[in-house]
Amino acid sequence: MTENERLTVIVEANDAFRELILIDAAKHIKQALVTVNGVETVFPITKTVIRDGFFKHYIELEDEPVGIVEKVVVTNENGIHLGVAFPEYEKGDDGWQMAFKWLVDIKQKVEG
Repeated sequence: MTENERLTVIVEANDAFRELILIDAAKHIKQALVTVNGVETVFPITKTVIRDGFFKHYIELEDEPVGIVEKVVVTNENGIHLGVAFPEYEKGDDGWQMAFKWLVDIKQKVEG
């Protein structure tokens, strides 16, 4: 092989590699910015579940705020937005748990 040539080897990812990708991706999400009736509140991630090609983060909303959950933005530790949802859900004065499910799909690219 000469200096200008390259060899590309296609490797199929196994389940262990997929699990490592999920674990690494899940570590980056740290909090959710939840907007209820126009007021944004920060809630930390309280629980993470990783399994079968997805991970799920949970936040716990307290009794307050009450009203329409208009927007939820999931961020990393630097405040960079990683995902957004617009649930338009009516939240009463009870505590409430919200889950964010992230699917991770690894596809093999064939170069030709």
